[in-house]
Amino acid sequence: MITLLLTLAGVLILAGFCVFVIAVAQAPEGYEDELGFHYVRPKRAVKRAATSRRPAMHPSVAHSASYYR
Repeated sequence: MITLLLTLAGVLILAGFCVFVIAVAQAPEGYEDELGFHYVRPKRAVKRAATSRRPAMHPSVAHSASYYR
């Protein structure tokens, strides 16, 4: 009788874990704040043309960076 109860408990725990994993895999991504739940779209790869622009530097390091060009 005890073996049957332990087996049943194990099966229920395993089934609950499977339901949990499936629910987490299908849940939408987002965040919640005081205004409610906000969905976040997955980031897609954005194709951009190659540019030769360099990021702007702070003036205090611009003079030393020009030495290495």
